[in-house]
Amino acid sequence: MKRSNETLRMMGFPEGSTEVPPTKPAYRSLIVGRDGRVWIVPYLAAEQHEPETPSPTARRWRENTVYDVFDGDGRFMGRVIPPSGATFHVFDRDHIWGIQ
Repeated sequence: MKRSNETLRMMGFPEGSTEVPPTKPAYRSLIVGRDGRVWIVPYLAAEQHEPETPSPTARRWRENTVYDVFDGDGRFMGRVIPPSGATFHVFDRDHIWGIQ
């Protein structure tokens, strides 16, 4: 145990117990599109699921990704729900480029 505490200290983690906050932060990430629109990825409630192939490292909780889109003046434009497994890379006006 002493060795793992030393490693954590060297990595900059606080010593002793740490408290887990009761709520998640408001958002996970923020992206500014080429047109100035702001795409916010909010945290959502995670859902428990059974992995297809059980293993000790399999993720048992899943959190979907959505984007809340705001115009450059701060006006909320709507929520975008990407298809399952898709990742967006370029945001520009009414077009989004990504990989699925």
